[in-house]
Amino acid sequence: MRANLLASATSLAALAVALGCLMVLVFDWSWSYTVLWGLTGAALWGALDFFINVRHQVPEGTRLVAAPSDVMIDRDGRRPLRMVLWLPVFLGLAWLVDRWDLGALFIPGQFAGYALASLAGGVLVGRWQNRHGGTVLLRWNSDEPELYVR
Repeated sequence: MRANLLASATSLAALAVALGCLMVLVFDWSWSYTVLWGLTGAALWGALDFFINVRHQVPEGTRLVAAPSDVMIDRDGRRPLRMVLWLPVFLGLAWLVDRWDLGALFIPGQFAGYALASLAGGVLVGRWQNRHGGTVLLRWNSDEPELYVR
């Protein structure tokens, strides 16, 4: 769980930086504009993603159910890929809101926000693992997260 969140944070942060540079070069945005609105977007999208998605992946309390002995661990390395698949939509939105001078709020701000939310989740899961021992595992059951410890 922790490794997936941290890997996702790393790849999304790299994507945010790359897209920010691309927007400066392609759309001729100024660096100060891109950084200022990118950080504002990172705070907004990061808080939104954390409270909607990531916080459900952080254990609450001191005990979790033990994972079944025959559990198979599958690393979810697809989240950054899923974000890249939405890239044309995000670029279109960035073009649209660029007309209102809010483009950096979406790109790179959205990717940076998702990276911050994943980083915060990875740190919180790591802190829980250090305090209580074991490794936190996540299983999705009908769109509901189930947390286990191994």
